[in-house]
Amino acid sequence: MRGLTVLGAVLAAQAAVAPPPQPPASLVVGEIGEQTFTGDFTCPVDEICMRYPALTSFGKARTLSGPVLPVRFPARIWLHMGIAKGAMLAIIVQPRADGRFEVRAWTALQNGEACLPSAIVDATRLRLPDETVSDGDNRCFRL
Repeated sequence: MRGLTVLGAVLAAQAAVAPPPQPPASLVVGEIGEQTFTGDFTCPVDEICMRYPALTSFGKARTLSGPVLPVRFPARIWLHMGIAKGAMLAIIVQPRADGRFEVRAWTALQNGEACLPSAIVDATRLRLPDETVSDGDNRCFRL
């Protein structure tokens, strides 16, 4: 019986510890630079992996929401294939402990329009531009 009491106390203590807060995210439109795959992620032998981490830089960046980022900044982005250098992307970015940034979601701009995953937009609590519309699992907006 005492073992159950101790287990209950441990579980209650674990439940009381909240996960660390996520740093605030930013919604940015910017031009992607060349990407270099980092090699710090290996796919398990029995799995097919569709995304790998790459280091890149963004230029001509304009912050639309969240903390303002510099016009140029380094970031890690997860890709399944390279993106043409100079392509304009809408990205959700969060700072990392190493001073770089982590791209949580990205999409290429098409005719001034961008769609980002609703789940990530909701998790980061980003404010999107006015007149955002939901398109299935995405939130779409025009720039």
